[in-house]
Amino acid sequence: MDSNQENFLSMCVTLQETANSNNQVWNNLTAFANKYSVFNTKVSELNSLKEVQEKNITGFAVDKSNRKSGMIEKTLKVIAGLKAYSLDKNDPVILNEISYTRSKLESARDEEVASKCQIVHDRANSVLTLLADYGIVADDLTELQSSIGNYSVSSQLPSSKIDERQAVTARISDVINEIKEILGVMDNLVNTLNDKKPDFVLKYNNSRAVNALKGGRSSNGESKTVANPSAVKQ
Repeated sequence: MDSNQENFLSMCVTLQETANSNNQVWNNLTAFANKYSVFNTKVSELNSLKEVQEKNITGFAVDKSNRKSGMIEKTLKVIAGLKAYSLDKNDPVILNEISYTRSKLESARDEEVASKCQIVHDRANSVLTLLADYGIVADDLTELQSSIGNYSVSSQLPSSKIDERQAVTARISDVINEIKEILGVMDNLVNTLNDKKPDFVLKYNNSRAVNALKGGRSSNGESKTVANPSAVKQ
């Protein structure tokens, strides 16, 4: 949510507190009660959308990075064994095919690094029966293949989460507009109580004011948010 949307949601929560604590005032105003019920449903949806939007995808990125590191480590172990074998047996073909350094693997693009590691796995698998003396056994290739699969899956997660958040962001705007339409009816219904319940009308209108928020930095460098004394009903 942007700051205006955050302010709007804050206003909705304040309005709920005011309405709930004065429900005896409007409970018999059927049209208001019905609209307020829909309002609560929409605010709940807005809160849920906010939670989804703000889910931190950093965790997925960290998981991908960790899996990539693990895959590279397993690949480098197999490369070391294959190099020893190739040099010992004078096999330049395999030696050339697996000439990946740590830096080459770490700097490779997401869609390329798994393929490079797979090539190493496949070349080792083709001479597996000859690699035991060079420190590589079947379990090493099984673990490498598993790490390649795990990385391939995790590398897709961040982009899918971003797509989800983009869809949610669009829905947030729609829900806010729907809530504004509901509030337009509620505001007018509350004004019909002005002659009998002026205190409630005043509290309601105060709750409807949206305070703009200003961001900044405190003296210790931490972000802070302070209320702007100007307020606008939305």
